[in-house]
Amino acid sequence: MSQRLKEVRLAWCQKQGFDEATTATIFLTWRKRRLFDFTSSKGLGLAVNADGEVYIQGQSNQPPGEENAQLHMEAMTQAILEAEKKAAEQPLKEDVEDTSNPKGKGGPPGIKVILRSKGFDDYKLLVRPVRSFYLC
Repeated sequence: MSQRLKEVRLAWCQKQGFDEATTATIFLTWRKRRLFDFTSSKGLGLAVNADGEVYIQGQSNQPPGEENAQLHMEAMTQAILEAEKKAAEQPLKEDVEDTSNPKGKGGPPGIKVILRSKGFDDYKLLVRPVRSFYLC
């Protein structure tokens, strides 16, 4: 739990047969966020309860246990991370443009939401589904 991810990254790079120069450019990501070498599993929210079961803090709807406390990390370089973020944002931008067009060019349907409260004006929203960009 307290092991730094640097050792994990270095072991993975060694297993892949990367040289030192390539290893220096690789970092781990979790949920498309860069993880630094000094980060530990505790820093990502993993904890152990009194019974020794592992769980992710803040997820009270998930019972403790190994199957509910797994972290999926990906090894990337800065260029790969930027390309994936750009690719994930591109369809969302296209969807916004498509749904603003009155003819609708086949973008995902939106859900109109109106929030109302006494003493305030109506607040109108258009909610669209978000495409998942996690690779599992």
